[in-house]
Amino acid sequence: MNIDEKLAHLREAMDKSSLKNVTSDEQKISDYVFSKKHKRSSIFSNSKRTLQITTSIIGVLALCILMIYTSMGDNNYFNPSDPGEQPFVDPFVAKEKEKYQVVVVHSTSTEESEWNHLYKKQPIEQYVSNTRVLNKESKKAQSLISRYSNEEEKTRYPVAFVFNSEQMVFKTSEKEQLKTYLTSLHTPPAEKSPLGEYMLAGITLGQPFQKVTDTLGRTADVFKAREDQNQGPVMLFREEGSFAINVTLDNNQHTVNGINVYVDQLKNEEWKKKVPSTKQESIETFGNPKDIKTYKCQDNSTCTIHTYNDMYVRFKANSNDIANIEYLSPERQRQYKQRFLSKEKGKYYVVLIQGEASNAGGSEWDDVIREQLSTKMTGYTSSPGLVGDFDFWFINRYNVKEAPVAVVTDTEGMVFKAHTVEELKEFFEEK
Repeated sequence: MNIDEKLAHLREAMDKSSLKNVTSDEQKISDYVFSKKHKRSSIFSNSKRTLQITTSIIGVLALCILMIYTSMGDNNYFNPSDPGEQPFVDPFVAKEKEKYQVVVVHSTSTEESEWNHLYKKQPIEQYVSNTRVLNKESKKAQSLISRYSNEEEKTRYPVAFVFNSEQMVFKTSEKEQLKTYLTSLHTPPAEKSPLGEYMLAGITLGQPFQKVTDTLGRTADVFKAREDQNQGPVMLFREEGSFAINVTLDNNQHTVNGINVYVDQLKNEEWKKKVPSTKQESIETFGNPKDIKTYKCQDNSTCTIHTYNDMYVRFKANSNDIANIEYLSPERQRQYKQRFLSKEKGKYYVVLIQGEASNAGGSEWDDVIREQLSTKMTGYTSSPGLVGDFDFWFINRYNVKEAPVAVVTDTEGMVFKAHTVEELKEFFEEK
């Protein structure tokens, strides 16, 4: 319907109403209607409305850009994570702070069982509770390997992982590397122990474990003694395959309480400079000995021991050259003593050094000892060698000069020394 038809209808309606006498200018009405229609057809005809529309469009675009930017970053404000969600924690981490967990993954063969027990040979036994052992075919092992291996990396078995209480800190397929690393984890205590009077190769009694490794370096040969030996772990330092320096830690595994230097095995020039090798050098370094003892060592030769405060210098047979030096704290000497004492009052312990008798009738001594073992003894130690082959702290303590000899002890110390089988028989017959 065009405008003229609309006006005709309007006029007809008006004639039938009270507006029938109203007159109008058709051209003006037509122009007015067309002008309103034109304004409605243009959304930009009003500057205020145009500004509102433009602002809305810019706002929508800015919001879209913000959403894209935040979704690419670490923080997604429009899809926040579950507030209860926790960061990933490896299931193999140690359960306590300042402690460690070792996990060893084997192939189908577990012949390398030493891997599973290395922690027992370290001075950090109190820091590593145990070793978890996995087969590489297990889901746990596969998950562990995938987390800590590159795609190009070929895993060699066994492989060990060491965890602290937060994360994995060490990984290796080399057993010696694992030994060294476990040793390095030991943390010395804050308290200080009294230091020794003498220095050997730059170390002395009472020094913390860390001082030993700083001075002598690290060693893979760290062993925990048997329970019946009643002592802490021992660090063994080799020179061309032979043991040159042994360092014993106290039972708390914190500080040095024993040093044994095999002088003739020293090859390291720095160590040799700090250890006397002759009688003259020993006196110049340590002063005159408090006591001098001699004993029969080998081929009817004579060996000598110089005794200082808690230190023993043993010389080679018929020589002024030093064989080895042993420096022991009072606690370490007490441990030595306990090894050769009876464990029960009213009974005895026998240390038998057979010497040459081991090749001629030495078994007679053993026969006598075995007869008394179940009724009058708690145990015995039998050495087939000469006096010089036995523990020289013991032979110095009990003034043992020649073999064969049987040293009988009770719970306090030596009570009898027999040089013949008959003397030993008579001793037990009287008890």
